[in-house]
Amino acid sequence: NMPMSCMVGHMHHDGTVMMDIRSVTKRYLWTWFPLDSMVVGFHWAELLMGDNKTGGINRVGASLRSVRMMRTVRLFRLLKAPEIADKIMAMLPLSEQLTLIAEIARIMIVFLWMAHALACGWYG
Repeated sequence: NMPMSCMVGHMHHDGTVMMDIRSVTKRYLWTWFPLDSMVVGFHWAELLMGDNKTGGINRVGASLRSVRMMRTVRLFRLLKAPEIADKIMAMLPLSEQLTLIAEIARIMIVFLWMAHALACGWYG
């Protein structure tokens, strides 16, 4: 997933989409790469430790699992989603019916995501 993050474009403040591999990679290295590498590093460390049932290793494993939860920090990217969606909607000439269908689909996706998050929290 980390190499693919270097191939995903990003949007400038003026609304243009940057797909240049060099600028995208540079932006990724300065923004999300440190967090991604830390999370992946802890995950690999947890996998390498195995499932030994001794007390010390279990405590380390539990702390590594809590650090893995920092992956949810990446969800803050979704805060930009309405802004990006508004720019896309302004560029596309959509009918009123298509806009209504898109809004219903968005609401359904939000409900599905909330149910997923609740189930993950409930069942661990």
